[in-house]
Order: sequence, then C-alpha cells, then structure tokens
Amino acid sequence: HGSEALSAGTLDAVRTATVTIRYRDDVDESCAVVKGTEVFEIVSMDNIQERNEYLELKVKLPKEG
Repeated sequence: HGSEALSAGTLDAVRTATVTIRYRDDVDESCAVVKGTEVFEIVSMDNIQERNEYLELKVKLPKEG
C-alpha cells in the first residue's frame, strides 16, 4: 500500500506497507525489513493481542536523495 505526504508545498510519494511476522523478542525499530533490493524502515510495531505470537510491523521505504 502506498500513501502520499504533503511536504513543504510539494507532493511526495511515500511507499508504506504492513508486514506480519512470527513474534521475535529481538526485533525492534532499529531493525529493517528487506524485500529484494529494497530496505524498509520499521515505523511502528504491534505485538498482536500481546500474545507473543505475531508482530505487525508498519514499514516505509525511505526517500532517496
């Protein structure tokens, strides 16, 4: 899924996604999600229902430049 952000009067395309993985206690916002050659930053994390089974990660592809 993608979204658009208004920044300093210009329209910037921001690629965002939601990724669900099995729970790991060593994953935090300093980690990254790699898909092919793209490296997504983790924006937020949700331990679904606090059951330590799955993590839902909100990620974004940083702008180049």
